[in-house]
Amino acid sequence: MEAATRLQRSLGDEQRKSEEFIAACLAEARKLQASGDLQGGIDRVQQGLASYPDDHRLRQLRDALQTALEESVHRREEFVSRCIREIRKLQSSGDLKSALGQIDQALSFYPGEPKLVELHAALVQAHEEYRHKQDDLVMQSLMHARQLEAKGDLKSALGEIERSLSTYPAEPRLVHARTALHAGLRRVWYRRPVLVIPAALIIMAVAVLAFRPKPTPITAEPPELTFQPYQIGSPPPAAQPISLNKPGISFTAKAEEPWIVVKPGEGERLDRQQVSINPEGLEPGHMSGTITIKPTTDAHVAGNLVVPVSIEIKAGPKPCLLYTSRCV
Repeated sequence: MEAATRLQRSLGDEQRKSEEFIAACLAEARKLQASGDLQGGIDRVQQGLASYPDDHRLRQLRDALQTALEESVHRREEFVSRCIREIRKLQSSGDLKSALGQIDQALSFYPGEPKLVELHAALVQAHEEYRHKQDDLVMQSLMHARQLEAKGDLKSALGEIERSLSTYPAEPRLVHARTALHAGLRRVWYRRPVLVIPAALIIMAVAVLAFRPKPTPITAEPPELTFQPYQIGSPPPAAQPISLNKPGISFTAKAEEPWIVVKPGEGERLDRQQVSINPEGLEPGHMSGTITIKPTTDAHVAGNLVVPVSIEIKAGPKPCLLYTSRCV
């Protein structure tokens, strides 16, 4: 009788332990399901089934989690495929900016999706190449237009800007240049009173003009400046000098881009300028700009001088997370 009692008590203890184990297993699996980790929930149920393979509650929850996982995978694949189709359409139309915005939104839902990550990398590279090509074409157009403007040919300069705007209609630098050229063409010059000049003065003026030395152009050495590639976060590149062939005449030197620094900017006998780069705020890519040097006197100098300046900006090193070996 006593042995039967002990056996019954032992069976009761074993049953209670099994119920507690199964209940804990079910609770943990449902918690993982609620957090969205369906595979983790399935793995936890499988651990319970390894000890109690015939428990109908564990088997029922496992089947439900597997069904939910299959539906989740199907929804994810449909979502990714639809996003990729829409992004490809935007890429084909040339709207890379909108394509990048859409794929960033898709990656916020599925950050590690390989297809989206691969497409994102390809779009970033295509966008950088597009920007590089656009910057080169815009800078070439602006330089050509400034040279025409310096010669006084405002109509040809405006035509050059309009041709570039047909390719890049909303490019702010081209729009600004077009506005400035239109303003120059709209200036009204009123006819001045006719003065009667004695013939003797006319003869003297003709003689002076006939023997006036022919104006010579300004030249610089070197004719253009190319700085060493700069990596964001490192010290700025060393300044480079420009030497002019007209040391006895006053000049003004103006950088057409805010990241180009030229010193001194104006004064007398500016036979040598120092040009440096202010990299603050620049983004990775190829940067091009110009320096326009104008004489402040009319001492036989033909026109202005445009000196191209260029530099390659490289991204800085990627920061690493503390306590890990992963870099972001």
